Parts: sequence; structure tokens; C-alpha cells
Amino acid sequence: MEALAKHVEQLAMTADAAARQRLLITLRDLAYSLEDSNDTLNRIGYLHLQMAIVRIGFDMEIFQFMAKTETAVSVRQLVEVTGADPIFISTATVLSVDAAPSYMADNAGRCMIYFATVGAVKETGEDMYFANSVTRKLSEKMTEAGICH
Repeated sequence: MEALAKHVEQLAMTADAAARQRLLITLRDLAYSLEDSNDTLNRIGYLHLQMAIVRIGFDMEIFQFMAKTETAVSVRQLVEVTGADPIFISTATVLSVDAAPSYMADNAGRCMIYFATVGAVKETGEDMYFANSVTRKLSEKMTEAGICH
């Protein structure tokens, strides 16, 4: 699998815009062909949540901060930089599930986990996240403007 991924990366690096677009479409179609009905439902049915949480990331300047760093960012750092409630950013180390009211333990603190789930950041460990290529693209003002127009 790794050899295949490296081959695709090599193709992408040498491709012009049209070839890169064909590669993206082929890979998308391959990924969709591997989905079961539940995967398709979740991918399409929850798209509005991706838009909402990305807009929150813009408002909190999470992508801009992460794109500037060269190392993984801790939830504690994100809380300090954004001024966000630690429960909103992540529950893993900030809030013990046993100590939290059940509605918080089940629903709160999923911001960074959700970003990682949709590929907007890379989770590198418990409460540790790294900027990936999507993070960097989301940190650009033009991308933000296009999404928030």
C-alpha cells in the first residue's frame, strides 16, 4: 500500500493541472467505490457539519496558527492562543469523562477530533495535532473567503 501511495505522489508531483485533475477524479472514484452504504451516508449526510466546523476554525484562527508551526500543536497551546474553552477544543486530557456531566462527555470537545476525522489536521497523539496540506490551504485568506462568501 505504501509503494502505491508513493507512486501516486510521484505522479502528482510531475503532473500538469489537467493530469492532476484526472488523478484526483480517479482516486476519488476509487475511494467512493470502496464505501459501503453507511460510508456514503456519512460522507454526504454530514457535509454541512464540515462547513460549520471549518468556519469556526476560521473564526478562531486555528488553521492560521497551526500552519505557522513546524511541530505538532497541543490542545493546551490551542486553548492559550485562541482563548477557547478547553472542553470545546478537546476532552481527552482536559476533562475526565468521569468528572463531566454526561451531555458534555458525550458531545463536547470534539473540535480538533472532528478536524482530524475530516482530514483538516493530522492527529499525531492524544491531544496533539499537526498541520497538513489541508490545514495550510485552509489558512489561506483566499480559501477562507471562498468558503465564507
